[in-house]
Amino acid sequence: MKYRIIIAQIVFVLALFPYVSFGAMPFDTQPWALIAGIVCIFTSEIFYTRTIRKVPRPLFLMSIVTFYALVIFLVHIALEQAIFVDGSKSLWAYTSLIVFAYIGYIYWKEFHVNVYIVSAGLWLLAALSQLLFGLRTVAFLLPRFSTGGYRGLTSLAPEPSFYATMCIAMLVLNEYFFREKRYNPRYATIIYFGVCVALLSQLVLSFSGVGIGLLLLFIGSKIIELIFFRAPWKEKKIAIFVVALSLSAILLFIENRTLAQTRGGYVLAQSIARPASLLQNDLSVSNRLANPVLGIYGGIVEQKGFGFGLGTKSSKNIPQWLAGIHGEQRLWGGRIEGGFTAIIYELGIIGLLYIGAVFYIIFMSIYRNQTMRPSLMISAIAIFFPLCIFGSLALPMVGLFLGAHLFYSRAGPV
Repeated sequence: MKYRIIIAQIVFVLALFPYVSFGAMPFDTQPWALIAGIVCIFTSEIFYTRTIRKVPRPLFLMSIVTFYALVIFLVHIALEQAIFVDGSKSLWAYTSLIVFAYIGYIYWKEFHVNVYIVSAGLWLLAALSQLLFGLRTVAFLLPRFSTGGYRGLTSLAPEPSFYATMCIAMLVLNEYFFREKRYNPRYATIIYFGVCVALLSQLVLSFSGVGIGLLLLFIGSKIIELIFFRAPWKEKKIAIFVVALSLSAILLFIENRTLAQTRGGYVLAQSIARPASLLQNDLSVSNRLANPVLGIYGGIVEQKGFGFGLGTKSSKNIPQWLAGIHGEQRLWGGRIEGGFTAIIYELGIIGLLYIGAVFYIIFMSIYRNQTMRPSLMISAIAIFFPLCIFGSLALPMVGLFLGAHLFYSRAGPV
């Protein structure tokens, strides 16, 4: 049992630092957590216990779809119609979500809260080192380093938007641990607020427009908790304070002159004043928001429901009307951004089975578990909803959250 807990903590640590590189790798999200996760499954679940747990049906269905994706990929490779590295990245994402979901399902209660608190502190220390000693202070730990100008800190991520995404993930994790009563009962509220302040401060320092968008989703989910979920007044007060704190972080990008001139301040101001202009003139925003249209139209309409396959070589131009929405002309084929959207783009209708299994897990967990329902709703809105537009399924924390949903979908009403 001790061995199983130790290896679960190793996976958890690597999932909390998904971009830290131990060598030259051509990926932003490093493979170390996935490798540790696979080792965890084979050593602790098969060789150590000498049994194989029954894989939950949604994960089994996702595994079948992933095997189908592998076969399609190998066929395209054999026909020299696909680029190996690009297809491998997509296959890695499909596999990662399944592996980490399974680990989260089995080991969710084993993840130690002190590991999480120390990790959140290390992200903050890395950011402070960038403030004090320069942006490139931690660049040697990363596979890629991209910031500067009106973009903010990256801490232990390759770019500010990735940093902001991890801050949101850890903010949601804080909601889980607090509701599960894992913090020291005597100091639980203090720890909870302390972590909130530390993570919201880092979100501000990232200057990220993506971070502001994700934080707005987090705020929206907390407001849903306040309005629709029954809870003692003490819990309501805590939720109100967190909402106020989060809104204050966003208002800083409007009220503070320095922050108003950052990337996050620009996106927020344009979203309020001229949203149509932002879509037309900001390539980063238009690319992300056009992903669902690009993915669904390409995988379902253009490819008649069969998708383009994984890492296929580019062919003809996309239609002009779609290029206008997307913000630039591009070719069909290749890879697109957007976790769930990319699945439809690559696998067509078959990809909907994979996505359906994910959202079935999420729905059943929220439906069945009353005690954890607020936290489950928060991760559904702040973590999984954005993946319909942008983001990567390869991020380990996404899989672990899906594992938490699977765990609570099977825990039944509490």
